[in-house]
Amino acid sequence: MNLSKKLLLIILLLTSLISPLRTIAQTDSPETLDNYLRYFYNRHSRFLDQTYYPLLKTWHFDTPYYLPETRWPATIIHPRYQASAAAFYRFRLDDSPYLRTIVRQAILDSTIKSKKLVFDQSFNDAIADFLIIRLLEADEKRPSSQKIISVDETRSILAWLKPRLWAGLDAPDSENRAAIAGVYWYYAGRYLYQQQMLTMDEWQEVQTATKNKIDLSIRQTLTLGDFRYREDGLFSLHYHIVETYMLFSYGYLSGEKKYLDIALEMSKVINQSARTDGFLAASLGHRPSGIGAQGYLMTGIINWHFGDQKNADKFFKLAHGNRFFKDAENPDRLTWCADKYKNDLRPPSAELNDDISFVNMAELALALFGGDAELGK
Repeated sequence: MNLSKKLLLIILLLTSLISPLRTIAQTDSPETLDNYLRYFYNRHSRFLDQTYYPLLKTWHFDTPYYLPETRWPATIIHPRYQASAAAFYRFRLDDSPYLRTIVRQAILDSTIKSKKLVFDQSFNDAIADFLIIRLLEADEKRPSSQKIISVDETRSILAWLKPRLWAGLDAPDSENRAAIAGVYWYYAGRYLYQQQMLTMDEWQEVQTATKNKIDLSIRQTLTLGDFRYREDGLFSLHYHIVETYMLFSYGYLSGEKKYLDIALEMSKVINQSARTDGFLAASLGHRPSGIGAQGYLMTGIINWHFGDQKNADKFFKLAHGNRFFKDAENPDRLTWCADKYKNDLRPPSAELNDDISFVNMAELALALFGGDAELGK
C-alpha cells in the first residue's frame, strides 16, 4: 500500500470517529425559551380554537374561573381574558391568516373598541395591558404582509393605554397583587415612554409609583425577616413563588440589585420546600390547593438565572408532558388542580382550573431574556 492510500485510510478513520461526536454536539444543544414555551402555547391555543365563537368574535370560557363579569358581547369581556387567550397564539400566527384575524379582533376589542376604560383591580388591568403590549411588540417584527395592527391603530391603542396606566398606578393594591401590578405597570410605562407617549417627567412618576407598589408588597408580606411570603401571618408557597418572580423581574427591569438579592434568598426557600423530584406541594401553605405549570416555570427561570442549573432543570422537566393537561374532555387544555389529584391521570372536571396566568408569566420571561435564551446554560 503506497503512502497516499495509507493517508487516505487514516483520514477516513479519523472522520468516522469524529463525525459521530460532532453530530451529538449539534443535536444535544440546550433548549431555548421559545422552544420550551411553544409546547404549552400551542397545546392550549388548540383548546382555545374549540372555544372561539366566530359570530361573537370572542372565546367562550366555560369554567367559572374564566367567566367575564358580563357575558357577551366581546366588547364587554374583561381585557385580561381576551389578551391572555390571544397571547397563547404566539407561535401559530405566522402560518395562519385566520388566527391573525382573531388575534387582531381580540386586541381591538380589548382596547379601542372597549366601552369601559378601567375594568377591575389594578393588577388585572396591568396584566391585560402588558399582554397587549407584548402582542404589539411581536407584531412590530412581522413582515408587512403579516402585520396584524396598522400604525394608526397602534397609536390609538397606546393613547387608550395611557389613562389606564395612571388609573392603575393610583389604584390601591396589596400583598402579591401590589408586586404584580408594580412589575406589569412598570413594563407598560417603559414601553409608552419608548414610544414617546410619556415625557421624561411622566416616566419618572411611573418609576416612583411602581417602586412604591413593590415596596408596599414587601412590607406587607415579608414581615419576619426569614424571606417567607405570608398573608395575615400564613405562609403560601404559590404566592411565595409569585412574589419571588415579581421581585426578581422588577429588579432585572429596573436594574436595582437589592430586589434581585431578596428574590435570591426567597428562591432558596422554594428549593428547600421542593421534593427531590422538584414537586412543589401547595399544602405547605394555606392557599391555593395546588400549583400549576406557571409555578414551575417561574421557579425554573429564577434558578436558571441565578446559575442553579440542577434545580432549574428539575422544575422545567416536571412541568412538561401531560402533568398539567389532564382534562379528559379537552386534552389540550392547560390546567392545575389540587395536590390530592396530582397522581390522578383524569381528575374530576369540576376540580380543574385553567392556568390563565401561565401566559403572562411566560411572556414576562420572554420580555426579560428573549426567546433565544438557552435554558440549558
